[in-house]
Amino acid sequence: MPASSRNTPTDDSASERSALKCKTCGKGFAPPAEHVRDASAELVEEESLRCSRVREISRQRQVIAARMQAGIAGVLGSESIDTIDLVAQRRSIAQLDATLRVEAEELAKVMRHVAGVP
Repeated sequence: MPASSRNTPTDDSASERSALKCKTCGKGFAPPAEHVRDASAELVEEESLRCSRVREISRQRQVIAARMQAGIAGVLGSESIDTIDLVAQRRSIAQLDATLRVEAEELAKVMRHVAGVP
């Protein structure tokens, strides 16, 4: 068998690895070393779902940041509310932001690419 014929599978797997693209943001990524031969639609689907969630978390955190930055008017809108309720609501929003941040960080640890900007 000619040398070029023996290298064809390796070349195919290299092109398959470079062809893996996130369905959410379109960025390419390489499969983990243990999955090089199993690089498939399943791996792309899993990575795309993680990317989609990271992008959604990013959008949610932007909304939360805008509300917090807007101050009382941003948190309350036109509702009248007690000071105690206001403090509780601000704490709740801060806890939600912290929870979303932690979730995004955990997802980023297992992702094979950096999620694209929405």
